[in-house]
Formats: sequence, C-alpha cells, structure tokens
Amino acid sequence: MIMIGIFAVIAVGMTILAARRGYRERSMDDRAYTSNDHELDIHHRNDPPSW
Repeated sequence: MIMIGIFAVIAVGMTILAARRGYRERSMDDRAYTSNDHELDIHHRNDPPSW
C-alpha cells in the first residue's frame, strides 16, 4: 500500500514536470513563429540569398 502511494506521487510529479517542460517548449515555439524572421522566411524561402 505504501509502495502504491509512493508510485502515485512520483507519477503525478513526473506528469507535472513533463507538462511544464512541454508548455515551455510550446511557448518558445510560438515566439519563434510570430517573429518577423520567421514571416520573412516563409515568404522568401525560394528567393536567392540577399548577398
């Protein structure tokens, strides 16, 4: 019974940590996608380099 309780606590903790890590990565992705560089990259992907 004690082992089940310990396992449950560890499982919940791991789930919360994984969710927080995933949320942080997603929010960083959103910031990258909404930046101007990403927009320019979409519109000018097939253009020759400016140099």
